[in-house]
Amino acid sequence: MKREIEITIFGGRYTLEGNEEYIKGLADYVEQKIKEGQKNSPDSLKAVITTLLSVADELFTLREKANRRRMESELGKKRIDGLINLIDEKIEQLYHY
Repeated sequence: MKREIEITIFGGRYTLEGNEEYIKGLADYVEQKIKEGQKNSPDSLKAVITTLLSVADELFTLREKANRRRMESELGKKRIDGLINLIDEKIEQLYHY
């Protein structure tokens, strides 16, 4: 059920609309990432930029893995289709003898 949810991230309060559990999970994740970024830099802006880069890296890595798996799946399907065709041809040859 979508409704307005108020969250706090990095001291700022935000109101978002969506699934409460999901939005709060996102907020907790972002807050955790910002705290990790602050370990590397006490400067607030640098901490946020570091966090954004870290999350973008995770996104790009996951996209790359998903694309790789999709390509492997397509290749596997083509190989299976080829084997099925080969089996069908051999069965057809057996029936014609």
